[in-house]
Amino acid sequence: MTSARDLADRLHRRWLEENPFAATMYGVPGYDDLVPDDSEEGQQAWRAEVGRFLAEADVIANGQLTPAEAVTLDCARAAAAQERDGIDLAGDEHTVTAMQYAGPAAFLAVAARTVLVDQAAAEAYLTRLRRSGAGLYANEHGLLGSFSTSLMRAARLVVDTGIHAFGWSRERALDFLVAHVPMPREFLAAETDRYVVMPGQALAYLTGKLEILRIRDEARERLGPAFSLPAFHGAVLDHGSLPMPTLARSIAGWLDQSVAAQG
Repeated sequence: MTSARDLADRLHRRWLEENPFAATMYGVPGYDDLVPDDSEEGQQAWRAEVGRFLAEADVIANGQLTPAEAVTLDCARAAAAQERDGIDLAGDEHTVTAMQYAGPAAFLAVAARTVLVDQAAAEAYLTRLRRSGAGLYANEHGLLGSFSTSLMRAARLVVDTGIHAFGWSRERALDFLVAHVPMPREFLAAETDRYVVMPGQALAYLTGKLEILRIRDEARERLGPAFSLPAFHGAVLDHGSLPMPTLARSIAGWLDQSVAAQG
């Protein structure tokens, strides 16, 4: 009969394979080239496999276990049950929360934090990027999550301005968010409190986004067919976080060098 330790080890390996972004963030080597399958079919296949792990754990539980084995088995069962429940709740997560823990948000967060320590790590990272493809949203749930966060970012501009320029009360700001954003009132209440104590935060985010898009359009126009989106991203990120005027000057210098290199 399979031991509790063997079951736990196999579950752990499969979990890392199904959640390679987590493996990357935890610093576990060997998974940096993988991209999770967030499709409905992929998630249901993984759910079925988790169910088989749980059934196997039930069989092991009927045997004679040492205290250490019992703890190992309990931990494995709890992890498998949590994974199964997470899959069942994924549809709700994509449609009601602004803080997605899967899909494009997680992919971009992990990509931005990946540290390439050697040639093998770099090759694995590039493999992951190639596998990600152009469509980061695997299904309609992901798109709905994207739309809901876009609504959130639009509505909070009104709220930020209403509170600090037009004297809106907290309740009025919260009611506006609830009326326009498909997210729980409790979550939006916490967001409202954030905008109350951080004047201009929401507006600053969008201002920065619009400025980067403007700079990108300028770069695309100047470089024409030679424009490379990865190269532009590299130029933006090269010097870390910069004030927008400083970033504009930095990109202007990069553009001058790029144009000169074209001859």
